[in-house]
Amino acid sequence: MCRLVGWAAAQPISAAEVIGDDVEQILELSRLHQDGWGAAWCGPNGLTVVREPEAAHEGEGFVPTLGNAIGTTGIVHLRWATTGSRCPENTHPFTHEQIAFMHNGSLPVDGALATMVDPDLLEQVAGTTDSELYFAAVLTAHRRHGDPARAIAEVIGGLEGEAWPSLNAMWIDADRLVVVAAAAPELRNPRVSERYYELRWEQTDAGVNAWSYDVRGEESERGVVLPDRHMLIVDLDGSGGLTPRVVALDEVLAAQI
Repeated sequence: MCRLVGWAAAQPISAAEVIGDDVEQILELSRLHQDGWGAAWCGPNGLTVVREPEAAHEGEGFVPTLGNAIGTTGIVHLRWATTGSRCPENTHPFTHEQIAFMHNGSLPVDGALATMVDPDLLEQVAGTTDSELYFAAVLTAHRRHGDPARAIAEVIGGLEGEAWPSLNAMWIDADRLVVVAAAAPELRNPRVSERYYELRWEQTDAGVNAWSYDVRGEESERGVVLPDRHMLIVDLDGSGGLTPRVVALDEVLAAQI
């Protein structure tokens, strides 16, 4: 169980600028979500990732990394472990070539998920988390379709018969941000709010950003809710423009966008 922040911008922007004054709220959240933190961003030098297995409030690296994480797309993750030990290999975001991915939730790893992963990608799984295996399944589908939205929707569709609290996730590459809302709040940990898996997003002059419900602290109602079984797709058009779309997962599969 985790907290997520992601963004896409026409011009490079830092994670610190995206998060703003809510950095103190995120540090406070890391007292519960204490099993590591990470950030990934696509900037002039390609994809960069920083991952630390300590809590964000414990070390000295989290806040400086937010300032250095300057890109047109980026994601930030706080981990509260459901499966897998506290170690660098299990810390999000996970990366493959110029793609980064992070997940909030949990799902069985010994059912349908394991059958969705190409053998060579399964060999590359370095940790023991359900989240990294989820990413590997998405990468497998992405090989067939070349489109992350369709790949994620296909994997979620293949897991509908499994018992999972949340498949909320964010994907970035150099050209897009994809934010996925898919949750079963009735299966959540009783320690957290009914709104724990809610994702919200907004578009500002600086770009589009999305976040887990309680990341914004006193401004928790800021932005709009991303409906369940929907994804936010933000494409960078290469000329300084952004095109955000909110699409239902079944529409993604039907349209093959």
